[in-house]
Amino acid sequence: MPIEFTYQKDSPRLEKILQSIDRPGEYCTYGRLSVPMPRLEAENIGILSFPVPETQIEQLIGTAEQAPYGKGTQTLVDTAVRNCWEINADQLCLGGRSWEETMRKLVRLAADGLGCPLDQLKAELYKLLIYQPGGFFIPHRDTEKSDGMIATLTISLPVAGTGGELVVRHKDKDVKIEMNVDDPSELAYAAFYADCEHEVKKVRSGHRIALVFNLLIEFEGNEKFLTAPDYTDEIDAIAQELQTWCNKEDAANKLIWILEHSYSEAGLSFGTLKNGDRAVAGALAIASEQADCELFASIVHISEYFNAWYVGDAFSHYDEFADDDLTDYEIGELIESDFWMDSWSSPDGRNPEFSKLRINEFELMPAGGLDHALPDVEQVNEATGNAGATLERAYHYAALVLIRRAAILDELAKHSALSAVSWVAEELKRNDGFASDNIIELAQNLIRVWPGIYSFRREAGFSEIFQLILKLGVPRVSKEFLLEVASLDYTGDENDQVATVLSTLSAADTKEILLKLINQKLSSCPSGLLELLMLLERKTDYSDSSKQRIFKACVNEIFRMLPQTLSDSKEHPGHRYKTKHTAIRKKTIKNLFLLFWRADAMDLAVSVPEEFHKFPKSVSLDREVPKALVKLREVSGVFHSEAYLSLWSASAGYLLDRSDTPPEKPKDWKIAAGFTCRTPQCNELRSFCQNPEQRVARFQLRQELRDHLQLLIHENQLEIDQETETKGRPHTLVCTKNRATYKRRLEEYSGDVKQMKSLIGIMDGVEKSHEIDEDLVRLCAAVELGNAGESN
Repeated sequence: MPIEFTYQKDSPRLEKILQSIDRPGEYCTYGRLSVPMPRLEAENIGILSFPVPETQIEQLIGTAEQAPYGKGTQTLVDTAVRNCWEINADQLCLGGRSWEETMRKLVRLAADGLGCPLDQLKAELYKLLIYQPGGFFIPHRDTEKSDGMIATLTISLPVAGTGGELVVRHKDKDVKIEMNVDDPSELAYAAFYADCEHEVKKVRSGHRIALVFNLLIEFEGNEKFLTAPDYTDEIDAIAQELQTWCNKEDAANKLIWILEHSYSEAGLSFGTLKNGDRAVAGALAIASEQADCELFASIVHISEYFNAWYVGDAFSHYDEFADDDLTDYEIGELIESDFWMDSWSSPDGRNPEFSKLRINEFELMPAGGLDHALPDVEQVNEATGNAGATLERAYHYAALVLIRRAAILDELAKHSALSAVSWVAEELKRNDGFASDNIIELAQNLIRVWPGIYSFRREAGFSEIFQLILKLGVPRVSKEFLLEVASLDYTGDENDQVATVLSTLSAADTKEILLKLINQKLSSCPSGLLELLMLLERKTDYSDSSKQRIFKACVNEIFRMLPQTLSDSKEHPGHRYKTKHTAIRKKTIKNLFLLFWRADAMDLAVSVPEEFHKFPKSVSLDREVPKALVKLREVSGVFHSEAYLSLWSASAGYLLDRSDTPPEKPKDWKIAAGFTCRTPQCNELRSFCQNPEQRVARFQLRQELRDHLQLLIHENQLEIDQETETKGRPHTLVCTKNRATYKRRLEEYSGDVKQMKSLIGIMDGVEKSHEIDEDLVRLCAAVELGNAGESN
């Protein structure tokens, strides 16, 4: 069994009530029928006679294949594990005048014996099996071979033989079934749930021939929960216990009831639950509706990792073809364990989009529900590097999960924002899209828990929560959402969604939300916010006076926060976690001035270039501002404003201060050497740097000394190229002065001249002030010098 659990102790009465519910059906049912024999025709053989004669048995084996068995994800053939032959269903033709009625009778007997719904049970022919003398199949469990498969039906055909008994086990029960028949008018059958361990004992003489069917549950349209027996008294008591649990302030958010039977992740649903599990689920489904909790089915996963030491044969351990047995390892202490649930389904057939939910040990019921458990996977992970070998054990169980309705969003949000959003969206869908008071309260609770979700988990559900808010269409919820959620996670990528939600709100609410966004997010994503404001300015249909008040207030707040924004200037283009310092782009500058103009606040915009001057790394006066000026020139109201001319002057002055004359070419090869290291090789490097004539120096040094010099050159950003010459011992570090700073300055100067030409062109044909005229004269002179330098 897995590690010991502390089971749920808050509801001992609930556990007793659930355990008292009658269990319809059994894990296995069997018997014999005297019926007309079917018409069974095998490919290349013809119609079989009954009892099947020896000659036809030999023919069957001649066309059959050795039956394999499953081991983990592998399908293997090993007669030491399974010794029989099989013929696929597509090589058989099964029918006859009375066979359809016989199959209906067999399916009904299986349904009654197993406690399955007859109207939803279907038998699907799978194989014909032939056991020779000595044939057997060791204990195993069937895999679910088709969607909806819950059980296996095996029918023995008349043939002479002894032995080959079928043994079926479940929990602490087992039954041994005699399956051989030799009467030509008799069939022996057995049906058992797919998760039951079973084996076929050795055939002592003769043969055993069996038709094997998969028993499947079929659903038409939406799955309907299977009605449980009438447990009125128990249901009332269960509901009372659940309500008591829900009302406890310190109670766990969920209870987990381990089911008796095993189910695959694909095969688990309320419709496929087996006998006792189905009865308990039916009672809980009704009781949970009366109490304040939700019911789900889910798969519980447990994984454990132990230290392991190899104690087997030393030589076989290193044979790459050796198949180490777990008995070759000594198992040590538990290193790590993990418990979670996934693969969710609801009583009404839905599959909620929940992610993994963690499990607390004290949430499990009933006590001892995981006792005697065997792992589904048990394997040794070989030692690697400094890590020793580990033994991994993995278990999975089916369970019914009760979650307090008041705490369901908190529980889901712990693990996934998307799960929490999906739950509210699903509830809205179940309510035919109508936002009732309960749905609105649920949405408000989602907004309440949102800030407590880890940011990387919030990101996964951010787009979906926007869609949910729009579907709700409740203004007060939309406002609360934008104030509490959008202002927390806003990056600018979701401007269309924000604008759509804002369009459903009043002008006063829009103003309040925008001011909060500006206050909280302008420093981190100015471009996104300015684009949002421009989008709203174009699309909103408020009255002119309302729109003016909104944008006037926004512009005032932007102007107030501009120094802080320029100081931070950490844009996040394309990713909310990118924090690289980048200059504000031309589009952002353009939008900023357009907003000032449309808000009739150009008196404030006049002062903006002064702020730009204070933060040259944040605002590129030499590159981005000239590009923005070109774009703004197309807007006549901005172009002729004092603010526009002020921005032009700021860019022109910045370029002239740096590049009114071409950079002077260095007169010699002397470079600054500010490092303080005084080792002999460093002194030699210093002398080389200060020598105006010497361009190349060679340092024949052992590697650590060469590395030291290269590090020194890199850390002090010396204009020296390095190359290692490998001739001779030790190798030689060849250092060559490169004038990289001068080359970079030439490129920068060339770009500055280009931007000066752009600034000159912007003012072409415009009435200019005396100060602008002076700047233009200086720009023209600087451009002329630049052109002359290029021609030389």
